[in-house]
Amino acid sequence: MSWEKIQKGWVEKLDVRLVENAWKVLEQIWLHPKITIKEIAKNIGTSTTTVDKHIAKLKEYRVLERIGGDRGGVWIIPEIENTSGKSYE
Repeated sequence: MSWEKIQKGWVEKLDVRLVENAWKVLEQIWLHPKITIKEIAKNIGTSTTTVDKHIAKLKEYRVLERIGGDRGGVWIIPEIENTSGKSYE
């Protein structure tokens, strides 16, 4: 599954629009599920506080989940489904 398909699926599913940095955070997590908030901030050129705020919103919108703890956990982007009920793959 490509990043473009993930993004398109969430754009269609969400009732709200995400700001550009939220998409950058999500893309970093998609590329590196074990990435830390500090690494995300460095990669996208923003503060850890900003990344924390975006992650909180992404969790609120159920776009992002965390499985496990801070050190050994991974980020999960739940499966995207289109209107036919089939996953984008």
